[in-house]
Amino acid sequence: RKTLHYLKELDDSQWWTRQQLEELQFQRLRSMLEHCNQHSRYFNQLWNVRGLQPAHMQTLSEFARWPITSRATMRDCAMEIRTSLPRSGCVRKRTGGSSGMPLEFLIDLAANERRIASSHRGYAWAGATLGTRQTHLWGMTLGSRNRIRAWKDYVYNRCVYRRDLINSFDVPEKETPSLAILDGFMQELD
Repeated sequence: RKTLHYLKELDDSQWWTRQQLEELQFQRLRSMLEHCNQHSRYFNQLWNVRGLQPAHMQTLSEFARWPITSRATMRDCAMEIRTSLPRSGCVRKRTGGSSGMPLEFLIDLAANERRIASSHRGYAWAGATLGTRQTHLWGMTLGSRNRIRAWKDYVYNRCVYRRDLINSFDVPEKETPSLAILDGFMQELD
């Protein structure tokens, strides 16, 4: 995996000038749009009808003309939106469903590794660098996992990242801290 490589890129780029960051963002945005235009039937058709071509976009302000993809569209047109490239090397993700319906989507491995690297940088900013012992209260997948997956998760979390994950769905309601306790704790921090 290239997660640590991407983390180094992020650590280096955090010291770049605003102009350098904006140039990188624009380049990556345009590259992503070109990929979608070439490999997604949905976006290719939508953008062609509106006369939008990624190669013609010269400034970020031009991006304001591009249509916003809604959550409903992502759900209803998922098959047309997906890339025409083979789906090897993808990770399935989903939102929590707080809107009433979870959104499920695929992320290619490189994008997922960049996402993980970004979270490591955020934790490092808070003082929890890689290898720092951590405990996370997290909403995790419900139901049982097969033994291989459970073993892989154990090694990944305990041995590689030195973190304990507590499934928030397994915490009995009577043991969940009340909002008053949390509020008092937050006031002490201030």
